[in-house]
Amino acid sequence: MHRTQIYLTEDQRRDLHSIARRLRRSQSDLIRSAVDEYINRLTPEGRLELLRKGHGLWQGRHDLPALRALRAELDRTAQ
Repeated sequence: MHRTQIYLTEDQRRDLHSIARRLRRSQSDLIRSAVDEYINRLTPEGRLELLRKGHGLWQGRHDLPALRALRAELDRTAQ
């Protein structure tokens, strides 16, 4: 593991400290987790994994509009 120094705003430092205390984790651990999540969202492999986790997320839901209706609305407003 490599040591890296970063600068945080006072609000970031305060909020990070508060979250770390509440979750009983170190601030360093929270920062590493946040960096991992950020990297996963921006790399092709990470994005694919996120898509796989979301597969079937809306299955069986009846409270959402039909995809065709949404697409038609987007097409209509884009013109």
